[in-house]
Amino acid sequence: MGKATSVRFDEATIGRLDELARSRGSSRSEVIEDAVLRLLEYNDWFTAAVEQGLREADAGEFEPLEEVDAVFARWGAAGD
Repeated sequence: MGKATSVRFDEATIGRLDELARSRGSSRSEVIEDAVLRLLEYNDWFTAAVEQGLREADAGEFEPLEEVDAVFARWGAAGD
């Protein structure tokens, strides 16, 4: 069993957590634990991606402007 901690939520959030727990057949604590673990995993991924991007930028590794403009165009945004 893990170490206990406490977290405070407003009533609306508690209601949403409880509804999600019911729909998953789990407890509120399991839903919160799952959410925190997903956040930590995302943070690890994001931090690593930013650090990799900074290393590439420091090394002068940039995408050609034409490729950047093409990505913007695919998303309906104009590159300048």
